[in-house]
Amino acid sequence: MEENKRPKIIILGLGELAHEEFMEVFYNLIISSPEDILGYDETPEHKIAKLNHLLEFFEEREQYEKCAKIKDIQELIKDNTNE
Repeated sequence: MEENKRPKIIILGLGELAHEEFMEVFYNLIISSPEDILGYDETPEHKIAKLNHLLEFFEEREQYEKCAKIKDIQELIKDNTNE
């Protein structure tokens, strides 16, 4: 299996989870493997939009430490795009 398809398969398998559980698992996946997100076959704008949705979720819950990590990954995506 191609390495960049791994996150998509994992994410598709999360459909049975409640929204809050899904967001926590999605966050943990992104934080544990940011290189998978960078290599994922989507436009940088689409990746950042998805992360913005995740960011809003954690901002509403005042989990600012998680927000900071999400913003770091957004910066990695932007930096990777500018190379």
